[in-house]
Amino acid sequence: MVRIGKYMSKRGTSFKLETRHLEILETKARELGIQKSEYLRNLIDSDHKTMLNSKSEDLTVETKNARTLSSNEIILTVIKALTREFDTRKNKKKPLDSIRGLAKKYDLKPVVVQGILDQLVRNRLLITKKSKTGKQCYQWTYMGIVALPEYVPLDDEGKNLVSGSIIGALGGMLGDYDDIVNYLYEILNVEEEKAGTITRFFLENYVGYFNWLREIVFPITGVNSQLDHKYYRSQMINYLLMIIINSGTKWKDWKSGKILDLKNILKRILEYKMKENVV
Repeated sequence: MVRIGKYMSKRGTSFKLETRHLEILETKARELGIQKSEYLRNLIDSDHKTMLNSKSEDLTVETKNARTLSSNEIILTVIKALTREFDTRKNKKKPLDSIRGLAKKYDLKPVVVQGILDQLVRNRLLITKKSKTGKQCYQWTYMGIVALPEYVPLDDEGKNLVSGSIIGALGGMLGDYDDIVNYLYEILNVEEEKAGTITRFFLENYVGYFNWLREIVFPITGVNSQLDHKYYRSQMINYLLMIIINSGTKWKDWKSGKILDLKNILKRILEYKMKENVV
């Protein structure tokens, strides 16, 4: 439990929130650009909100109020709930296996969660599949992962109500971790240990890589088991070139504690691109 009395009004009112509630409070206040106390006051003020039946099939319920959630914010709220529930870093307990259970845990309406999942499927960000028991489940597509890398689990067990992960997508696009290390070791002519450090530097910036693919060169339209490693590794090199230019001259490896000389790596990447005539 977390005490947040300091976030309350000048009257000094205080109460306790669970860590999950505090996380949501901080996220929503930051999104709206207001103080946490103002966000809480507006939640109380909007308690009289009117729930109306939606004419859209995407969302079953709309909320109309001066300071209320838009449809996009409701979608994001559900996506964040999926992240918290199915990312093994965030949830160490057994994940929920039903939409009704997910909705109850995260204070959502089951029909709203179902509607948003259906919408994500129509937009090809998720696909449906059957579990071994015949139950309908969902899986992130490559397009969904590239569109929303901030919210897709870094890793998962692959058998949840919603499965798919960043590690799985990167493995499909670039190959396994050792394959990436060997690739950088060969083309940049560096020691294997340094190639591993460069790989970790890249992985630490994975959200930017997916944004790079989305904005610059992204051709994937759905789940594709025949991914061209050569193509996505080439884009990884292009992305590394871009982020190194904008990341200063040094980077400390969180695993080894050693300092990576980014200027030297930049030089080696440019030499490789000149050699391959791909500048």
